Amino acid sequence: MKNIIVGINQPYYLPYIGFFDRMKACDVFVINGYYPLNRKGTHHKRVKIIQLKQNNEKDGLYLIEKIGKKVNKKLFNKIVLGESFWKSQKDHIDTLYRTYRRGPGFEYTKKLLEQMEDDSCITLGEYNFRLIVFLADRLRLKDKILDITKEKSFPKEIFTKKRNKDQSNKATYCNLMTCKFFGANLHIAGQNGPLWLDEKEFINNKIDVLYQKVGFVEYRQYPQKEIFLNGLSVVDLLFNCGENAKNIIGCGSTFVDRETLLRTTKLTGR
Repeated sequence: MKNIIVGINQPYYLPYIGFFDRMKACDVFVINGYYPLNRKGTHHKRVKIIQLKQNNEKDGLYLIEKIGKKVNKKLFNKIVLGESFWKSQKDHIDTLYRTYRRGPGFEYTKKLLEQMEDDSCITLGEYNFRLIVFLADRLRLKDKILDITKEKSFPKEIFTKKRNKDQSNKATYCNLMTCKFFGANLHIAGQNGPLWLDEKEFINNKIDVLYQKVGFVEYRQYPQKEIFLNGLSVVDLLFNCGENAKNIIGCGSTFVDRETLLRTTKLTGR
């Protein structure tokens, strides 16, 4: 029987390269806007790009989504975007343009800036999902993505009802039920999966589990070739490498069992 490999993730903002490494390894990559946003303050911080200093040295610069107050624990697809959000996005667009306009892949990727400025999206989940789709399309991975909030036959109560005492933690339960819905026999979890995922529940349902062991392939980051910063948003890869980015995605990460991951990798809980 052919493996059906499923990965699941929140609709992160301009995700880092490892996000798309895992997407490439899957048959179905579920973007789940039913996840709650866990954060402190009024920001959703998930993306880092290069910051060029006056002496052309490189450093990391965070782009932070400003999503207002009282949204902690709210679902991504329930967080309504306000005026301050769109104002901050214009600043992000300006920053990305200034940083990457001379990059070799700018022409290939520049429509991302139009996508970021389009204010037709109402919720954070919808907005981030649209950007993920654009980025995946540039990487030739678009066909793998599925927005679970648009899947009419999916039982949404999985995410909304309280779990029974005999069930494992809610995140494990939700991911397990999502994998079963798509007929998965292999689930690829993120690198921090061992911190929360109860693997026994998957094994009992005849679904194997592998974990991403994140790695990064070096590529030229304009304008200097000899200095490389890893862990950046995939936009850095696309603006620097253009169409060739699709050949780099998937080459850094490996997918291993729990024991191997814990023996070789320090988990951060990010």
